[in-house]
Amino acid sequence: MPGTSETAYWEQDGMYLTATAGATAITLGTVVEIGSTDGYVVTASSASTKPLGVAIAGYRASRTATDNAVAAGGLVTVATRGVVNLAVANGTVTRGEPVITYGTAGGIATGTTNNVTTFLGFALTTGTQTVKVKLMRG
Repeated sequence: MPGTSETAYWEQDGMYLTATAGATAITLGTVVEIGSTDGYVVTASSASTKPLGVAIAGYRASRTATDNAVAAGGLVTVATRGVVNLAVANGTVTRGEPVITYGTAGGIATGTTNNVTTFLGFALTTGTQTVKVKLMRG
């Protein structure tokens, strides 16, 4: 599972930016998209056509092992390029395959590169739960 000490969300330097979380909390390690209000970011919906990147850091109130969400209105760091670990939302993602946003919880699935609005990057590992992805959004 991304976000544990064994599997960090963010693995290598790349490009990132800071954004404000929208009306609901954002779980770290999920794909985020540009929301409909004031340019805030929200968890990406199924087949999002406006994914921005992956939420990798932000202020969390309790810092407990299970607290991995940034509250609504909080600042969240979003990776747009680099290597990240992401949860697979559907099926198996195979190394080398393009990945896209999928599901309502900011997960990923195998996709195609012919739609740049849903394309996130390429899988670097194979898995049914978590895969390493080279982000190519920024």
